[in-house]
Amino acid sequence: MTMQTRVFIVHMLPADASRLFARASATNMMTEGYVWIVTDNIGIVLDVLPQDTIDTMLGVVGFRPYVAKSARISGFTARFVTRYRAKFHQDPNVRVARPTIFQYWAYDVVWAIASATEKAINLRSTPRNLVDDPEVSPAGQDLLNSIMDGEFDGLAGRFRFVDRQLPVPAYEIVNVIEEKTRRIGFWSPVSGLSPFLNSSTRPVQDRRRLRADQVLRTVIWPGDSTTVPRGWDFPVNGKILQIAVPVRRDFKFFVNVEAS
Repeated sequence: MTMQTRVFIVHMLPADASRLFARASATNMMTEGYVWIVTDNIGIVLDVLPQDTIDTMLGVVGFRPYVAKSARISGFTARFVTRYRAKFHQDPNVRVARPTIFQYWAYDVVWAIASATEKAINLRSTPRNLVDDPEVSPAGQDLLNSIMDGEFDGLAGRFRFVDRQLPVPAYEIVNVIEEKTRRIGFWSPVSGLSPFLNSSTRPVQDRRRLRADQVLRTVIWPGDSTTVPRGWDFPVNGKILQIAVPVRRDFKFFVNVEAS
């Protein structure tokens, strides 16, 4: 009999995920025994999804790049919230007006381009083509090199390219509970899974609650359960495997059937 899986990993756009979880909830697949894990595409926006979508995602576990709190982020968030609410305050579907790491990355990228452009302008006597036609500008390669070689402390952390990619030093693991997301741990290439990244992410009260071998804080799974699902179940409409055993005296060495 083939076992039916109860573990699902969701990697899609947030709008598509909203429809998926609505269907899963309607078909009782967000109940005890199921495991739903979402990648960072969805994990990043969990705090700003509409409330009706969050209501269908209770018990979901998600990953997203970790961004440490800082005074710069607090100031940026305050400005962002003010402008965002001024524009969308009448929209009843807006749940929380605060930036995500997508906005932090966008801000850092613009800062990197502006800094690289300024540096390229200083190196060239005719910088007009940088704006008019960057692909054919004689300073285009200098601009690209300045962006790739740039390194600074941005809103999302240390901004630098490695093999033309922005590395993510650590991921935050969150659990959707009621109307919010709750941090349950971290993952990083250095330490793997851990309940805390450093002392700043380790509340004093949690130091006594966790076992020495516990790699994550307690997860609330779908169905409001703290029992770790086994990840599979017997099919509801599956056929039972039947095994026929020959009852013969000639092969007692291999099979011996006795009446009970």
